[in-house]
Amino acid sequence: MIVLIGSVYVSNAYSQVSDSSGIIVGREGSVFGLVDIDSDGHSLNIAGVANYIPPTDKVFEVWLYDGNYRASGYPLSVGMIKADGSFSMESTQVYPYTYTDLFVTMEPKDDKDPKPSYSNQVGIYVLPAPFGQ
Repeated sequence: MIVLIGSVYVSNAYSQVSDSSGIIVGREGSVFGLVDIDSDGHSLNIAGVANYIPPTDKVFEVWLYDGNYRASGYPLSVGMIKADGSFSMESTQVYPYTYTDLFVTMEPKDDKDPKPSYSNQVGIYVLPAPFGQ
């Protein structure tokens, strides 16, 4: 009986690290908030703050969007902006660089619809390279 033992070299194609901070641009060019996004191609850490408070019966929800040519067009909820104006998300993904935008919508407080209310978009941050690949 012969047993072959070997190893396979795997290169890390996801080693491109991205750390970006910027302004979430609101309607008419206002500063809706600030965001910081860090990724090493697998982990994705997002932290931000909004300058606005939604109306009593509404909440602000943050989304990642995959909007490149021939992309999925899939919106991923980062979560609701908290009462103190902050939001955050930590996740491990296969390839987070596919996302092109982070945007904020105003949603009903007890919204049962899992999709974003695109017509109620209140802010956007276009993700810099290496995002959008």
